[in-house]
Amino acid sequence: MNTFFHIVWRLAILALPWQTRWFSDASLAGWPWEQGRWSIYASWIFIMATIAIGCAVTRKAADRRSTSLIPHSTFLVFFLFLISFVFTASRVATAQWWIHFFLLTVFAWTLIRARVSSRTVATWFVISLLPHAFLGIWQYASQEIVAMTWFGIAAQDPSVAGVSVVEAGPMRVLRAYGGFPHPNIFGGWLAMGYVAALVLAREARTKARAVACCFVSATLSVALFLTFARGAWIAAAVGIGIWLIDLFRTSPLQSLLRKERNTQKFVLFALTCSIFATGIVAVSQRQLLLSRLYPVERLERKSLDTRRQSLKDGWQLFLAHPMFGTGPNAELVEFVRRANPSSEHRVSTAPIEPPHNAFLLALVDMGIVGMILLGLVVARLIRRAGTGACPFGHLIVVLAILALFDHYLWSLWAGQALVAFTVLLTATSRSDTVAADIV
Repeated sequence: MNTFFHIVWRLAILALPWQTRWFSDASLAGWPWEQGRWSIYASWIFIMATIAIGCAVTRKAADRRSTSLIPHSTFLVFFLFLISFVFTASRVATAQWWIHFFLLTVFAWTLIRARVSSRTVATWFVISLLPHAFLGIWQYASQEIVAMTWFGIAAQDPSVAGVSVVEAGPMRVLRAYGGFPHPNIFGGWLAMGYVAALVLAREARTKARAVACCFVSATLSVALFLTFARGAWIAAAVGIGIWLIDLFRTSPLQSLLRKERNTQKFVLFALTCSIFATGIVAVSQRQLLLSRLYPVERLERKSLDTRRQSLKDGWQLFLAHPMFGTGPNAELVEFVRRANPSSEHRVSTAPIEPPHNAFLLALVDMGIVGMILLGLVVARLIRRAGTGACPFGHLIVVLAILALFDHYLWSLWAGQALVAFTVLLTATSRSDTVAADIV
């Protein structure tokens, strides 16, 4: 049973980045409405298998510590669940959000309870991103994305309106999607994976593993650049900067000259390789890079204007529903109602987007009461979860910065899965003791 558990949770991590699903279509104001689609993802098969097997096995030690949290948190979450359904503007969208929340929360808690090590989770997380990184590089090179239904990939043509591109003069250059629904989401995953790969380089105990980490870091950093996701660039840069400051604060630069400090040398080697590889690509694509850094092109200005307007609309919607919110993922329904209160069909001239800030969106959806309850649950999880020092704590900074620039961490399955990975990487212990503790 233990062996099967190890296999299944690894398969779940490998499957999570892929967006293969069965869904029923939904529209709002004449436009596709992602949050209103009933969806069943293929990765759920492995997630539910992990949960079922994890519940079937029992642990000899530390069970009391993990189970003591359940009654209190369950009550808070159940109360939050009831409130959100009473005040929601769309029960379909809210129900889908809660399904995601429960599946990912129980999956993460199953691995935390099993004492799976953060290093092992990080290794498989990075491995799961490699096919997407290679796929993203190929997409950018070929400037075409072919539909692959079994992998959850939709066709994308840069000449078609609505496809994510970088515009520089007459050029419309396709951004890398990988296997994700949008380059910004792909960029967020790559930012997290890139930082995790550098941490793994420090944790490497052999030169062969260090070289592998260098190759992986370079690959992920190049793919991250080709997403042209500015928020992900900032998140990765800040996360790495803070981590390096902490690293050399505890291990001074002079110690790199000592033979026993090979782990720090591995980190510098991996960082140098990734910067060198990305620099070569950036120089060759400098016109597109400047277009993203200095948004003077039509599409870039339009993107920034849309983001600013979404934040203003989000704040106004929060003021209209300050205490209990609109319900998770139901804010777009309220946007349409407020924009066209007397229209029966409520057709919009442009796609309606949530506020491009996950913190503001959570406040809009949950209201003040909901955010207090959710904060209590998160605080208890942070205080109780984890059994030892974790080298991946700086990933919280990466996640927070990603949340400042986009909404997908709260609103979409791909973003919520990334949050679950971050919880796993920061709440699990450094060493893998599952073999000794699960019988």
